[in-house]
Amino acid sequence: TYFQGYFFARPAVISGKDIPTLYSTFTQLLQEMNRPDADIGRLEKILKEDVSLTYKLLRMVNSAAFGLRREITSIRQALMLLGCQELRKWASLVFLRTVGQDKPDELMVTAIMRAHFCETIAPLASMGSYASDLFLTGLFSMIDVLLEQPMAEVLAKLPVSKEIKAAILNGEPPLGTVLNLIRSYEQADLDAILEKAKQLGLQLKDIFDAYIDSLAAVQRLLV
Repeated sequence: TYFQGYFFARPAVISGKDIPTLYSTFTQLLQEMNRPDADIGRLEKILKEDVSLTYKLLRMVNSAAFGLRREITSIRQALMLLGCQELRKWASLVFLRTVGQDKPDELMVTAIMRAHFCETIAPLASMGSYASDLFLTGLFSMIDVLLEQPMAEVLAKLPVSKEIKAAILNGEPPLGTVLNLIRSYEQADLDAILEKAKQLGLQLKDIFDAYIDSLAAVQRLLV
């Protein structure tokens, strides 16, 4: 009766927040990575124009999580180590954390939880090829709350695929089915959980295990 878990997911649209200057670099990165002929040289050039983002990239690839024997000292080395898919996820996460820095921690926790949950579910639901898009779908599903703007307006400015936008805005399958599954799980709506699980060919244990794995991912990222 007294548990209010959904409160933080409700957008309070008052005046809206400006998207930070990081948005320019982020947009260029996503646009380049979405090109069929994405080029390491062009990505390197974009990152070189943002000292703060370059610092964060090098700090991340040299962290204990990667366990490298030799230190990565150049942007090109870091990009070759990560690859486009992981770079796209990392840049999106940095962007979201930047726009949400003055918001309650619970919002970032929820966004990251959704991102990792959706990505983890992908291979279990025979959607492995959608794993990266599912990560971004979950991650950006809270961006309207972070920016205090209507979701349609925010997504219109983001260089992500039409499938991701349709999933977030309208719950359109296949990506929207997974997003709606985690939303139902957050609200403990068992009937909706069972319905989505059936659609995705999942067992309840699959969903529970994915949620636990996502909790661990949040703890690693937000420490």
